Amino acid sequence: MSRLVPYAGGPPTAILSASGRTPPTPSRDRIEALAKFVPAEILAFYVPIVPAISLLRNPDWIPWFHWLAFLLAWILVPIYFIWVAEGDRRRVRQALVSTLAFPIWAYVTKRTIGPLAPWYEDALGVIVMLLFSLATAFLLPRRPE
Repeated sequence: MSRLVPYAGGPPTAILSASGRTPPTPSRDRIEALAKFVPAEILAFYVPIVPAISLLRNPDWIPWFHWLAFLLAWILVPIYFIWVAEGDRRRVRQALVSTLAFPIWAYVTKRTIGPLAPWYEDALGVIVMLLFSLATAFLLPRRPE
């Protein structure tokens, strides 16, 4: 079953390095928090398939299969929430947030980056994660008090 991830409130945490000299990198705890938005079944498919695709003997096939796996997983995220939805309006928002979260998670998770590898930069990963964190403040409902 899926898990709805409630918004905890508060501003996004700073990920940038204290000295400002080294390029910022996405922190492990922020990547793990981002992964919580994506259904576990999708992650269980995507995480092992990317390295398996890299082992294909024909190197011309690798980019095509990486894109196929990425797009299939991304398309399956909202389908998963539609499949398990039981009339709860929060699930529509959760499906939207999770659909946005998957490509961001795939981008900032270097080991599963697959087709997005040519465009990867640590600083861009931090920027995208911070923008996503800010967007979830407006998309996900706050906990009832």
